[in-house]
Amino acid sequence: GNFRDRFQREAQLAASVKHRNVVTIMDYGETPDGVPYMVMDYLEGEPLTSYVRGAFPTEEIVHIVAMTMRGLVAVH
Repeated sequence: GNFRDRFQREAQLAASVKHRNVVTIMDYGETPDGVPYMVMDYLEGEPLTSYVRGAFPTEEIVHIVAMTMRGLVAVH
C-alpha cells in the first residue's frame, strides 16, 4: 500500500494500545493539504540523550530499559 494507507493503519494500531509505558495517541488524520498527523501525549522530562551520554546512574538506566521493554511487550 501507499504511505497514507500504512500511516493510517499504524495510527489506528497505535491508538488502540493503552499501557502506562506507551505514549497515548489521542487522534490522527490528515490536514486539509494532505499531510498525515498523529496527536499524542506531551511528555516532560530529561531527553534520552542525557541517559545515553552517561549522565544518570546505571540503576536508573536499567529501570528505563525495563519500562521500555514492558511497553514494547504491550504493543506486540
